[in-house]
Amino acid sequence: MEKKGIISKELLVLSAFLIVFSIPSCDVDNDDQQWSAEVDTILADYITSSSVTFNADILGDISSLEEMGFCYSKAPLPTIQDSKLTVPVDIGLFNASAETLDPGTIYYVRAYYIEGNLVYYSDEVSFTTTEPVSDINGNAYETVQVGDQVWLGSNLSVKNYRNGDPIEDGSLLGNYLELEEPKYFFYFNDEQEYESDYGLLYTWFTITDDRNICPEGYRVPDIIDWENLIMHLDPLAYRSDNLPVNSLELSAVAGGMMKTTGNVEDNTGLWYQPNGGANNASRLSFLPNGLRDPSGTFDGLGYNSPHWSFTEYGQDSAIMYYTHFFNGGIYTNNFSKKSGYAVRCIKN
Repeated sequence: MEKKGIISKELLVLSAFLIVFSIPSCDVDNDDQQWSAEVDTILADYITSSSVTFNADILGDISSLEEMGFCYSKAPLPTIQDSKLTVPVDIGLFNASAETLDPGTIYYVRAYYIEGNLVYYSDEVSFTTTEPVSDINGNAYETVQVGDQVWLGSNLSVKNYRNGDPIEDGSLLGNYLELEEPKYFFYFNDEQEYESDYGLLYTWFTITDDRNICPEGYRVPDIIDWENLIMHLDPLAYRSDNLPVNSLELSAVAGGMMKTTGNVEDNTGLWYQPNGGANNASRLSFLPNGLRDPSGTFDGLGYNSPHWSFTEYGQDSAIMYYTHFFNGGIYTNNFSKKSGYAVRCIKN
C-alpha cells in the first residue's frame, strides 16, 4: 500500500465532471505515518468504450478524513494531480463513475483520501475500456464489460448470418405453429420503425443456427452466461437449479440494474410506469422490447424485456430471461422455440 505526504495548496480547478486538485509533493517520508483508515478493495466495473464505475471499500475510522474518492490516468500510479472523482465522506463503501474516456485504452485507478494535508493512496487497479463492434450488416453496438464478461450494449439487429446468408423476414407471416423449425426475424408489430430502439426479434432456431447471427468473436449466451451475469450483479441471487418452489425470480434487484430508467408517461424513457427498481447501474440498457408469439400475436412492448438463451429446455422449448416494468427483478422461464425474442450477444 503506497502512502504519500502532500502539502495542500489552495488551487482548485473545476471542470464539467471532474475536480482536478493540484498539490506539490512534500519531502517528508511518510512510510511510518499512522493512517486512520485503509482501502481494503478497489474495483473497476461496468466498463464501456467511454465510461467506468469505480468501487472501493474503506476500513477504519473515516471521521477525520477531509476528502476521499478516486484518481485515474492513462499512466501508472495516478495521483490527485490527474483526473479525480470525489465522493462524500460518509460511508465506507463508495463508488463513482468516470465518463468521456477513450475506447480501447488502458487506464489506471487508485482510491485516495486526504487527512491532515496528507494523501493516502490505495493499491492500483488497471482496466481497459471496451470498443464498439459491428455485425455483418454494419450495425454498430456499444459493448459493456460486467465482471469478466463483455456483452453487447443493445439488442441485436442483424438480418444476415455471419456467412452472408439472409435470415428470412417473418413480417406479415401470421401463424406459423405448423412449421417444424422456423427461422425468422421480426420487427415488433411488423413495423420497421421499432428496430432502431428495440432491435429485432428472432426465433430460437435462428439464434442457434450454425451460421451464427452474432458479430465476429461473439455468440448467443447460454444459461451459465446469463446466471453468471446475474450473480455478479447480485451475489444473493438464485441460480435456476435452486430457485424457491413456485418462484421464477432469480434476483429482486439485478433486473433493475440492467434496465434503462425513465418511463413513457413522463416522456423520459420507453418503459411504462412504475419501471420499478430501474437504475441501469450495469450500463446494459435493457429496453422493453416485447415478444412475438408463433400464433402471430405481438405483446409486451413497454412492459417486459424477454431475451433468449442458447440453452434448450426440451424438444419444443428453450430457456429465456426477462425483466418487467413493475419491479427490479429478473426472471427465467421456458417457452416455445418458435417464439420471437430479443438477443444480446456475449464475447467468446
